[in-house]
Amino acid sequence: LQYTSENTLDILANITSDTVVSIGTMEALRDVDVDGIPLVDGKKVITLLGYFNSGDKEPINYYWDAESTAQDNGGSVIASNYLITGRWIMVQPTEHVDSRHFGAFPSNSMNMEDQTYQIGNLFAYCSVHSLRPFFNGSTDYRWFKFTNLNVIADEIDISDGTRFMDLGNNTIQGNWNGDPFFNLSN
Repeated sequence: LQYTSENTLDILANITSDTVVSIGTMEALRDVDVDGIPLVDGKKVITLLGYFNSGDKEPINYYWDAESTAQDNGGSVIASNYLITGRWIMVQPTEHVDSRHFGAFPSNSMNMEDQTYQIGNLFAYCSVHSLRPFFNGSTDYRWFKFTNLNVIADEIDISDGTRFMDLGNNTIQGNWNGDPFFNLSN
């Protein structure tokens, strides 16, 4: 299964090619030997299959920008653990960005500060690229928990049954496409 994007022309790469390398987790992406990734139409492209575990989110593609020194945000810009210059840049989705691409999962083991930080990074990326953030709760884990988060979006997409737990001092504004439930713990 390969995630595709209408924006592949931005990177001039054929991401459906058989030469695209797949990698299982975000940490493995940070550790990949960039020199070992083959070129696809002149770009190094890699498919990320999961965030914490392979298959825990939809696959998404990244391309290597050897000149980039952009700040790693845990989602759309990923730094190598071994190179100072160069970043893996997420191929921009066409409509919305799944929170799991930024490591924000409902009720996962991520601590509250990291979860809040990653949700903030998701909203920032969506705002710059005119995309909608998407939150996908699951049958077992529906709660996205955050604290001290102030974000504004035009539209916010959620899956059925997704829940948010406000642990204090939050403002999330936007048009909700779905029926979210908020639990205000404070």
